[in-house]
Amino acid sequence: MIACFCIVTPLSSRASHGVGAELRYEHLSGNDYRFHFTLYRDCSGISGSPSYTIHGTSLSGGNISFTVDSDSIVNVSQMCAGVLDKCFNAASPYMGVEAWYYHGDVTVPNDSSIWTFGVSPICNRNAAITNLFPNASTYCLYVETKLNNDSGLHNSSPIFGALPLFHLYNDVQYLHLYAQDPDGDSLVFEIYPPHSDDVTDVQYIAGLSFSQPVTYAIPADSTRIDAATGDIRFEADQPQITVVAVRVNEFRNGIFVGSEERDIEVIFDNTTNHAPTASGINGNIFNFTTHICADSLFTFHINTTDSDGDSIRMSWQNSIPGSTINLSGVNNQIANFNWQPLSSDISTAPHIFTLYVTDSVCPYVYFNSYQYRIYVDSCFMVPVAAFSAQQNVCAGTCISFTNLSTNASTYQWYFPGSIQDTSTLPAPTGICYPTPGNYDVQLIVSNSSGSDTLLFPNYITVYPTAQAQSITQIGDSLFAIQGAATYQWYFNNTLITGATDYFYFATASGNYSVATTDSNGCESSAVLTEVIVGLTPVFSKTEGVVLFPNPVKDKFTIHNSLPIAIGITIGTTTGISIYNLMGEKIISGLETTSSSTEIDVHGLPSGLYYLELSTSEKTLRTKFIKE
Repeated sequence: MIACFCIVTPLSSRASHGVGAELRYEHLSGNDYRFHFTLYRDCSGISGSPSYTIHGTSLSGGNISFTVDSDSIVNVSQMCAGVLDKCFNAASPYMGVEAWYYHGDVTVPNDSSIWTFGVSPICNRNAAITNLFPNASTYCLYVETKLNNDSGLHNSSPIFGALPLFHLYNDVQYLHLYAQDPDGDSLVFEIYPPHSDDVTDVQYIAGLSFSQPVTYAIPADSTRIDAATGDIRFEADQPQITVVAVRVNEFRNGIFVGSEERDIEVIFDNTTNHAPTASGINGNIFNFTTHICADSLFTFHINTTDSDGDSIRMSWQNSIPGSTINLSGVNNQIANFNWQPLSSDISTAPHIFTLYVTDSVCPYVYFNSYQYRIYVDSCFMVPVAAFSAQQNVCAGTCISFTNLSTNASTYQWYFPGSIQDTSTLPAPTGICYPTPGNYDVQLIVSNSSGSDTLLFPNYITVYPTAQAQSITQIGDSLFAIQGAATYQWYFNNTLITGATDYFYFATASGNYSVATTDSNGCESSAVLTEVIVGLTPVFSKTEGVVLFPNPVKDKFTIHNSLPIAIGITIGTTTGISIYNLMGEKIISGLETTSSSTEIDVHGLPSGLYYLELSTSEKTLRTKFIKE
C-alpha cells in the first residue's frame, strides 16, 4: 500500500542506459495481440534503441519473432519543479530517468499451448550495481511475458498502476507495485530471479539472493513481498544498489492464463529525509477497500503525517467521476472524500483512485502512493439471475455465456459435464463440453440484499462428433463417405461453387478437400492432396464406346463406334448391366446385338453408376451420372 520515490545522485557513473524494463501484451481480436515494452533509461547512459525484437516460443515447439517500435518518451525523474536532471542538462548532478514506450502488433500462431515472449537482451547492466556477483556488467537486462493461448482464453496482461521506484532511502521502506487486470483475473505477485537472457539468471553476492536482494542488519526484517498486493518491504542496513524483479501471475478460475515481469535497479541512499505517509479509510492504517451502496452519500477522511515535520502536498490520479476531495486541518493534512454513486456505478469491479503525498524538501521529490478501492453494491435491490448461451453444440465445442442478471454483485456458475465446471466471472467464456449428453447449468447471483438461483435442467445438448470423413479417388472422380447432411468441396482451399454432392469430378490437378455436416450440424472434413486428373482407371477398357448424354436424366444411348477394335462384333449378343458405387448390380438381363442401343434409367436415384457391356470373350465398363 505504500511506495516512496526519491531521486538522488548515484553512487558512481553509469556504464549502461537500462535501469528497468517490463513487457506486457493486449488482446485485440482472435489471435491478434499488441505487445507493449517499456524501457526505463538512465539519461547518463547511451540512448535507447528505436526498436527491439521480441522472440516467442511455445511449449509445443512453435516460434515467432517481431519488432516493437518506440512511440513516446516520458521523463519520470520526479524532480522538484524547476530542477533540471541529466535528461535535460548533461552537467546536472541529479540522475534523470526516461520511460521509453514501444509497441508492436503480431498474430500469434494457432498453437493452443503456453507461449513465452522475451525482449532481445539489453547489454550490459549498470556496473555501479553492488549486489551482483562477480559484477553487474557481466549480465544483460532481459524480461519475459507468458501467454496461455488455449482456445477461448484470449488474455490481456495486467497493467502496473504505478511507475517503478529506482531510489529508496536506507531504512524500512515499501515498494508498491499494485496492478490491475483488464479481464478481472486473479493476480499473484512473486519475486523471481532477474534474467540476463532466456536461459541465464543473474547471481548475487554471498549472503544475498533474488528473494533477499539487499544487505540487512536483522534477517527477520529483510525483504518480504505480499503475494496478494505486490507490496515489497525492505530494510537496508547501508547504501547499496541492487536488482529486484517482480512477476505477476494471472489465474482465471484456477487456470494459469499468463504472467508479466518487471525488472528494476534500486538504489538505497543514506538520507535523513523521509516521505510523508497517509492512512486508509477514516484513519485506519490497514483498510484501503470498502463496499458502499448505490444512491447513498459516502464520505471518509484520510490522515497524512510527515515524521520530519515537512509540509505535505497531496495529489490524485484517476479520480472517480462525480466524487470530490477537500482538504482540511492544520497545513491541509486531512483529505475528505465525498461521493454519491448512481445505480449505473454498480459493478463487481472496484472504483479506484490513487493518492500521492509528497513533502516540501527539494531538489528531490519524496512521496508515497496509496490506492483506494470502492465497490458499489445494489444494497436495496434483490438480485435476479438470468443468462443465455448457445444450447446445442457438438462434442469438443467451447461456448460463452451471456449474463442477463440484474442487481448482482457476485456470481457463482456451475457447469456439470464441462472441463471447467465452475466459474465466478460475470460472463464466463471458454466453457468446453467434451462428451455427448444433456447437461444442467446453474447460476447463483447475490448482493448484500440477498441471492437468487437459476437452474436450467438439460440446458446444454452436446451432440456426438460427426462421422470421420475420407476421400476416395477413382479416375477423375472423388468420393466422400455418403450419409452426411451437407457437402462442400474445395480446390486448393477455394470453395467450388455448386459442388455440394458426396462426389465431385476433378477438372484440374491439385489439392481437394470436402467439408461435411451431419444432421446435428456437427462438422467433419477430409483432404486429398496431389490429385492428378486425366488418368484412366485400371479396370476400364472402353476406348471406342460412347455413352450419351452423360449426365443423363431419363434415357441414354450406347454407341459402339469401333466394334472390331474392342472385340464386340455387330450381331454378337452383348449383355448390359448397371452397378451402383457399392458394386451392387441394380439392372441386369438386358441384351443387344445392335451398335446403338437406348437404355431407360429414369427410375434410378441420382448418383454415379457404372455401365457394364459383356460378351463371352470380354467385359467392358464405363461410368455415368444419373441426375
